[in-house]
Amino acid sequence: MTKDCRCECEVRRRIALAKEAFKKKKDLMCGSLSLQLKKRIVKAFVWSIALYGSETWTLQKSDIKRIEGFEIEIWIWRRMLKVSWSEHKKNDEVLRTVETRRELMDALRTRQKRWLGRVTSWYFGENSVGRSTTREERKMKTERNATELATGQKK
Repeated sequence: MTKDCRCECEVRRRIALAKEAFKKKKDLMCGSLSLQLKKRIVKAFVWSIALYGSETWTLQKSDIKRIEGFEIEIWIWRRMLKVSWSEHKKNDEVLRTVETRRELMDALRTRQKRWLGRVTSWYFGENSVGRSTTREERKMKTERNATELATGQKK
């Protein structure tokens, strides 16, 4: 991340690493496995690498376009199905063949929301189970603990 909170370099790096991970598993992806299994492998090996650390990204329009381009170009799906660019198949046709939809940005946004929920619950001191504690309750508990330590008595 740069000083002006841009993540362009990180997004580019993650996409490049994801493509590299796909290339390492290319013989597995282009083999005789079922389509459903191939899609699960892509999501486990490739998407996890592409989205690693994405919870903290501050995305600009150009970053979103780049991420969508990685998926919209259907680079992975085209390679997996051995569809040549010279065949001039539209991206929607490739998606229909793979029986999927564009999900990468949805997955990224879900990760960001989940991370934000964790951070805010930590910051505001919510309990993992039950209702959240208020600031006054936390202050009283801290004062009670300090008193117990000072006097050596538990209440």
